[in-house]
Amino acid sequence: MVYVDNRGRCPTLDFLDNLGDKEKQCFLALIEAFADRGEIRNTEKFRNEGDGIYAFKYKGYRILCFFLDSPGKKSIVLTHGFKKKGPKILKQEKEKTDRIRKGESGIIR
Repeated sequence: MVYVDNRGRCPTLDFLDNLGDKEKQCFLALIEAFADRGEIRNTEKFRNEGDGIYAFKYKGYRILCFFLDSPGKKSIVLTHGFKKKGPKILKQEKEKTDRIRKGESGIIR
């Protein structure tokens, strides 16, 4: 599932579209592997960032997400991607994902 903002744009797809082919393919392979197996154990590729927020990782790039439980299934919602600029994920990026999770903006498709 992906988040769509109030203008009808999907930040995750916009992010992927702006990556190079190699980076885009790596992220798509990670997401597909997660969908097939329900987990990625390698913390260099997928990691719990705290507060129920997770990150798909490739080099200096991240796509943040969270889990959404619904009757009979567990889904993951991709919120947005960004280039990491320091050793830790920016607090504002996690706050953005948290606002989306709380339903403060946009919709989930």
